[in-house]
Amino acid sequence: MPIDNSVVDHNLAETVIRPARPNDAAAIYALMQAVFGASYLLYTIYQSPKAVAYLRELLTEDSARSLHTFVLVEQGTQLLGYYHAMSRGEEFFLNYIAVSPHFQHCRLGERLLLDFERYGAWRGSRSLSLDVFESNTNALQWYLRQGYRVQKSSFLSRIIPASVSGSGLVFEPGDWAQARSEEQLRGFSKVTGTCSNASITVGLIADHVCKLLAFDGVSLQDAIAAISNHFCDRQVIIVSSENKLPADWNVLTAERTLYLTKEIR
Repeated sequence: MPIDNSVVDHNLAETVIRPARPNDAAAIYALMQAVFGASYLLYTIYQSPKAVAYLRELLTEDSARSLHTFVLVEQGTQLLGYYHAMSRGEEFFLNYIAVSPHFQHCRLGERLLLDFERYGAWRGSRSLSLDVFESNTNALQWYLRQGYRVQKSSFLSRIIPASVSGSGLVFEPGDWAQARSEEQLRGFSKVTGTCSNASITVGLIADHVCKLLAFDGVSLQDAIAAISNHFCDRQVIIVSSENKLPADWNVLTAERTLYLTKEIR
């Protein structure tokens, strides 16, 4: 359960903080699109409107057993903000935190972050963590003021597929059919294929995006080449990497992602 029950802000009538319910999924997704749609969501499964069904699935899970925590702040029936956190071992990870653009100067973000931190401590987690784009300077500075510290960084890139020399991926027909069916239903899925002696796992998103999720027995460049050869009909490949990708890899956009942590005391 969230820590706070209600709070009165100078700029707001009474607001309430509560656990999200399955019927909140559509409102959460709409807020997510309003806050992150032009930036962060371009690298995630949530660029597909069908992913609201996945949100509803997560919100339907038994809260006592689920690794996911959704908490929202509302005024009457209006959703003003929310956070989504995940338990990852001894770490409580802040997956998303968002406040409506119309209420971003009302300190609701601080209320939600405090609730996230207290809830992480209540769950017995030893540390709090999150990712933030380095280019999002306002959010980064806000987290630093709250006591979070940068531990490491990586890069997220969106690449335009281009046919190159080399082999493409091969998928088992049943696996491929199941992945495409799930993508049609939920807006995303994943499937593992082979290329020579390599194993490559690809995420399928919104019928026009694919994401390199894992690869073994092949270099990053060759994994991207194999995906490009197979998914030349898709518009974008999303890649996570330790280092920034060369621009001549048909990089469309790229973001440096910072991983921040804060110890629970």
